[in-house]
Amino acid sequence: MISRQRLSFIRSLQQKKFRQENRLFIAEGAKLVHEFLASDFAVEEIYSLDPSFTADAVAVGEKEMKSMSALTTPPGVLAVIRIPDVKFDPAAVAGDWSLFLDGIRDPGNMGTIIRAADWFGVKNIICSGDCAETWNPKVVQASMGSLTRVSVHSRDAHDFFPLMKSALPGDVLPVYGTFMDGK
Repeated sequence: MISRQRLSFIRSLQQKKFRQENRLFIAEGAKLVHEFLASDFAVEEIYSLDPSFTADAVAVGEKEMKSMSALTTPPGVLAVIRIPDVKFDPAAVAGDWSLFLDGIRDPGNMGTIIRAADWFGVKNIICSGDCAETWNPKVVQASMGSLTRVSVHSRDAHDFFPLMKSALPGDVLPVYGTFMDGK
C-alpha cells in the first residue's frame, strides 16, 4: 500500500523543480524499468500493478498508478530513480563522436535524438542550456532506455568548444554541423 503523501511526492517528480531538488526522476513501463535495473543507475523504488514484477516492487492499484503516472495510459510499472552525478570530463569525450545539441526544446524529440545516438554508438551528448531537460518524463520515455548507455551533459557552447579544443592533442577539433536555415 502506498500513502497519499508518497503519491503526491511521486507526482511532484513530473516537475523539473522537484526533480532537481530531490535528484530523482521517474521511468514508466516494464522494458524501460528493466533497462534502468540492469544499469548503474540507482533505482530507489518500483511500483507495479503486478506484484510479481520484481521482488522489490510495491504493489499498487490502478487508481494509484494512474495518479502517479505522467502518461495518459499508465503502463503498469513505474520506478523512481536517482539522477546520477556525472562530471563532464573533456578528455573522456575527446577523440570520440559526440553530439552538441542547441535549442532542442521538445522533450519527445530530445528523447528520440538520445535513442538515435545510442543506436549509432554515440556515448556523449552535450546540450546547451535551452534544450529540454534530460530527466523530463517525456525525454526518459522517448529515449526507451538509451539514457542508460548515453551520457548527457549540460554545457554552454561558448564554454564547450574552447574546452574541447584545448583537450585534444594538436589543438584540432573537427566540427560538423546541421542547421535548419544553414547554407
